[in-house]
Amino acid sequence: MPSMMPRRTRVVRSWRSSEATRTTASSSFRYSLSLSLSLSLSLSLPYASINSLTHRVRHHLQDIVGHIVEFSQDQHGSRFIQQKLETANVPDKQLVFAEILPNALSLMIDVFGNYVIQKFFEHGTAEQIKALGRVLEGNVLVLSLQMYGCRVIQKVRLRSLVRIALDILTIVWLFSL
Repeated sequence: MPSMMPRRTRVVRSWRSSEATRTTASSSFRYSLSLSLSLSLSLSLPYASINSLTHRVRHHLQDIVGHIVEFSQDQHGSRFIQQKLETANVPDKQLVFAEILPNALSLMIDVFGNYVIQKFFEHGTAEQIKALGRVLEGNVLVLSLQMYGCRVIQKVRLRSLVRIALDILTIVWLFSL
């Protein structure tokens, strides 16, 4: 027998109840978001108010220091870190990188962690990219044969090809002057 409450409310309530039983560090982050959503839906606020209510609480990378690896292995936590890395300053990236580096190889083969490693290859500093490259040494074949590790290898190859292409274009341009 279908429930009489609107579908959105049902989804949020079931999400919230399942979140309350989780023990991961990222569950409190997602719980605060789901709590904001369920509160706004129970108050029958218009969509614009719902959106402003959920975005009022701003989380930062500093909020999850000490739990970066655990967040990286979670779907929502990984997405959060990826979004923050795109706009993070160098000290914030270094905070995250310090926790990621010792666990880089296991994150490269993780279903969600590989995306965080890929983001570091895109948005990391030169030193961070070199450190991750040293982790790859001797592990390229193993990672290439692994379902999620191969995506990290593809990202590294793509970034390398782009750099080589830019170098070639620069040389051609310099000789054309």
